Amino acid sequence: MMRYFSTQKCHSLSRGFGVIEVIVAVSLFASLGAVGVATLLGSFATNRQNSEYAEATLYAASGLEAARSLRNQGWSSPFLQTDCSNGCGVTDINGYWEWSGSNTTQDGFTRVIRVLPAQRNGSTEFVTSGGVEDADVVRVESEVSWQFTPQRSLQVTLVSYLANFMKAVIGDWSDISLLIDFDLSAANSGNATANVNALNYWNNYLFAGRTNSNGTELVAIDFTALNSPSLCANCQRQLLDTVNDIEIWGDYAYMATDNDAQELQVIDISDPSNLSSAGFGSLNLTNANSGSANGNLEAVEVSNGSLFGIRAGGDEFLEFDISTPLSPSIAGSGNQFQGSATGMEIVGDYAYVTSAQNNAEIQIMSTGDYSRAAVVDMNSGNNNANATAVFYAGNDVLLVGRQSSTAPELYAYDISSPTAPSLLSTVEIGTNVDDISYAHGYIYLVTDDNAEDFLVIDASDFSALPALPALASIDVPNTPFRLFYSSEKDAIFVGGANNSAEISVITPN
Repeated sequence: MMRYFSTQKCHSLSRGFGVIEVIVAVSLFASLGAVGVATLLGSFATNRQNSEYAEATLYAASGLEAARSLRNQGWSSPFLQTDCSNGCGVTDINGYWEWSGSNTTQDGFTRVIRVLPAQRNGSTEFVTSGGVEDADVVRVESEVSWQFTPQRSLQVTLVSYLANFMKAVIGDWSDISLLIDFDLSAANSGNATANVNALNYWNNYLFAGRTNSNGTELVAIDFTALNSPSLCANCQRQLLDTVNDIEIWGDYAYMATDNDAQELQVIDISDPSNLSSAGFGSLNLTNANSGSANGNLEAVEVSNGSLFGIRAGGDEFLEFDISTPLSPSIAGSGNQFQGSATGMEIVGDYAYVTSAQNNAEIQIMSTGDYSRAAVVDMNSGNNNANATAVFYAGNDVLLVGRQSSTAPELYAYDISSPTAPSLLSTVEIGTNVDDISYAHGYIYLVTDDNAEDFLVIDASDFSALPALPALASIDVPNTPFRLFYSSEKDAIFVGGANNSAEISVITPN
């Protein structure tokens, strides 16, 4: 007898399992999709937040630069003439910053600059409260806030201390001493013979750039206590070529180097004790982007939110976009500079570049169109001595140093007419002037005189600088190349070539 089996139930069960599987699959897909979308949106939000933090930090750093520019124009006026304790804005008028209103806005970011009293504790370190007010220093806060979402606001604040560097006296620099030397040895930095070629000081750390070596070319030495510096293992970085200049802006150090694949190098210095693994970026200047693949970058300086650089070869004068600090790019360039650059100072809309070019030892470059706006022929007794160093002393005074010759080696110029400097006075130094700084009515020089290679010149009257002997002098144990005056420490840092004392610290007694 044949048996017949009904397939209706089986088909029904098959259809049932199919519907359940589809429901489960759709539910699972929806769950995974929701997670994926949430993850993607979270990633977008994180990237956007990081990008906006970087933009806000640059805008805050530009506020500190504006405050510093106002200080350079005059301590009492215009810098302190406006009460900015509750916040001020700034505006650029013909290349010079002015206070304007209570804040400044740009692309959704609001910036407030506060100028507050600076306080020091018993060990002279700056504190935010409970200290003694220093009448010649102020605390500047540049705060940038923005609305990240309708429910969430974000904020970045950068702080700097600015001194009245034009005041006649802080310490008595007519009586000076060599406080301490610091040895960059094979043990603490990988190489004992690399010279110090560039200096900058930030947040208790001295940043020193060195010549190419098998060691580290960038070191951050902790000078919280001037007489007890230290260099930690992670406070340094190998850069693989000579560092010619260091500009610190915001949380970043911008370095002009000889590296033909990375002429401009950038490092995040927000944590100086972690330079060895800090964020790093660079820009390769090539034939395609700047007319030369091997023109070394000699000097860099930030002005009005951009980084400017000078080099020999190709497009010599360049503007860099640093809105994304670790990914700089070329914003513009010009090729009218002549000769080899030795230094650069930017004042207003012009860069004053010293050079080895005869008949054009000072070349004035326009930051607007990158052209050479004017030249100064330093032919006072000798037309062939190269200009070696330049420093803006504020109040429309530019200081320039030269190589040894029958002509003077130190010059003060009035640049109130920016493209037509007029000579105020000169000093016969008798040897090469390698670097210059100025503060509190004193000009500081490092020279090639092995017996007196650090000089202090009385600059109470730029129109009549006194002849040598200097107000004070000292023999620095290294062959000095660079100096940096710190208003926070009222001290001079000197960098040079002595293999057992690459850094020296000079202070008033």
